[in-house]
Amino acid sequence: MGQQRGLILVVEDNTDIREAVCLFLEDSGFRTAPVSNGREAIDWLHSQEAPGLILLDLTMPVMDGYQFLRVKEADPLLLDLPVVVMTALQDCSRLLRHQVSECMAKPLSTSTLLDAIERSARFA
Repeated sequence: MGQQRGLILVVEDNTDIREAVCLFLEDSGFRTAPVSNGREAIDWLHSQEAPGLILLDLTMPVMDGYQFLRVKEADPLLLDLPVVVMTALQDCSRLLRHQVSECMAKPLSTSTLLDAIERSARFA
């Protein structure tokens, strides 16, 4: 593959889904950083380079997606990072009060995922 297209933080507690998403993104030329819950994501964001996009599951242990969004939006260093939610929940209306670029239903199609990344990501 040619030039890498940027870093995506993948926040997903299901190991199989997380690995599959990361593998697909890496095959598509992106760098990925996989974490398994919102707390790990916040810790990672405070210690690493800023990603161009955060792919976020909502239903996770330790810190779920909603809790993650509240912490992220209260932190000036993280506030402007774009987030695309990937969820098995059918209703994304609870996300309206949060700064979320898109909400995609699982199972994800690869074309839907790439389209959402193209619309939402901010790579340097």
